[in-house]
Amino acid sequence: GHLDVAIAVVVQKMVQSHRSGVMFTVHPVTGDPGRIVIEAVLGLGEVAVSGVVTPDLYVVNKDGFAIEERHISHQEKLLRVSPPTAEDEADACLPDGQAWVSVPPAQGAAQKLAEAEIRTLAALASRIEAHYGAPQDIEWAEENGEFYIVQARPVTTV
Repeated sequence: GHLDVAIAVVVQKMVQSHRSGVMFTVHPVTGDPGRIVIEAVLGLGEVAVSGVVTPDLYVVNKDGFAIEERHISHQEKLLRVSPPTAEDEADACLPDGQAWVSVPPAQGAAQKLAEAEIRTLAALASRIEAHYGAPQDIEWAEENGEFYIVQARPVTTV
């Protein structure tokens, strides 16, 4: 009856993101359903979602996954899970065990994703959209060369 209560507890591993970001299976500005837009940053993705760091932006054609646009941003700092090591200089350590770490200039200015990785993510985004049957807003993370989908939800505004 109505007094029977059940609770589900989800326990999952925290991805120690080397790179992360968001993907949209419809262009979020133009509304073009034939394009996938991928954003990428070094470190944890919440900095891209919150706007603290400007992400790289890649526009991919859904038909064949050709990369049509690249906008590379210079990233000066990244957010990571563990406190800094002795050789790192953290700009700020946060109470939840996260730390801001300076990014070497050459690394910060470089494209965050290789061409093959952009196409791999675009293919994943396309499969997720096909599964749900609607355009998706997808958060992803990469750890040790493996991509993880952290969240997928319907696109709410175009």
